[in-house]
This record gives sequence, C-alpha cells and structure tokens, in this order.
Amino acid sequence: MSNSFNISVKPEIAALEAKIDIIDTEVGLIHTSDLPDIAAQIVTVDTEIGVIDGIVDAIKIKTDATPQNVRGHFTRYFAQEPSENFSDVCNITGHGILNWIILKPTVSTDTLEMRITIDGIVSQPIDITDAAVFHIVKFADQSLLTTDFHFKFVDALSAEAENQHIEFDTSFRVEHRISAGSAGHSQVNVCLSLDAF
Repeated sequence: MSNSFNISVKPEIAALEAKIDIIDTEVGLIHTSDLPDIAAQIVTVDTEIGVIDGIVDAIKIKTDATPQNVRGHFTRYFAQEPSENFSDVCNITGHGILNWIILKPTVSTDTLEMRITIDGIVSQPIDITDAAVFHIVKFADQSLLTTDFHFKFVDALSAEAENQHIEFDTSFRVEHRISAGSAGHSQVNVCLSLDAF
C-alpha cells in the first residue's frame, strides 16, 4: 500500500488566478465606464467565467478519483487477559499503520504470549515473563531472512524502543494470553492509525 500519492493541480490553479485577475480588471472597468461601454466588459467577464468553469472541470477530473480523506485516524486498543486461551486485543478489517504495541505481564511468574496477524499472515508467537518494565513490540532481525515474520520485545525505555511504521492493507489482529502461570494477567496497548478511504 502506498503511503502517499502525487497529484498536481498547480497549472489549473495558476490558470484560475490569471482568469480571476482578468475578471477583476474588467469589473474595475465596469465601475468606471459609461453605460454603452459596459456591455463589452460584461461579454469579456462572461467569457472568462466560461473558461474558469472548464478549468474547474479539469481539476475535478484529476481529484474525483483520489481519496479525499486524510490518512490516519488515531485509534487505541487496550486489553487485559487472565486466560490461557488466546483472545483479541484488536481484530480490524481495513487498512492503516501500526504505530506501536506496548505490553507487560502484571506478575513475573506469568508468561504473556502474543501473536500478530497482518493481512492474513500470522507471526511466530512470542512470549515474555518480565513484569518489571513495559515492553515495545518490534520486528525481529530474523524476519528479514524468512518468509514468515517474527517479533521481539524490547524495554520501552531502551534506545532500541521506537514507534513502528508497519502498514497493513486488508486486516490487522493482535491476540494475547497467559500461557504459563495464573497469578496475574497481561496488559496490552495497541495504537494504530486507521484509514477511512
């Protein structure tokens, strides 16, 4: 999915500005003219308005097929899960960008397990037991070498922690569970920029 598009209506805008200048001049002349001369200036104004209408039509042809929504409606999902069964933090149909996932188990004897699905491709499950700090989820280096993808956890306060910019076209899902232990639960916060094109 492209993150931007390139459309230029600069020539049409410049043409509109030129025509508006002509109309402004003609209207000024109408204000200072004698009655017999006004008819000629009105004809000129009518002609220029017809040209402006054609330029506006040309702009509409360029822009009508272009999505007019600004990308990225900020959306946040939060979930806690005391169960050993996977449950959704979020399960989205549509497209957008993952900004970050931050999480931690509440008790260090518990193991928080997570899996992420992007456009129908399920990640390798990852787990963590460190309840002392919050963690950011990042792509792991081995994702570059395999056909599936892997994530890893990094300390949210470390230099390695940074926002992600992972685009999805059709769907995005985050699931979590407590796969070992039962004293606490997982806390997961997912932040996305969702498109409404």
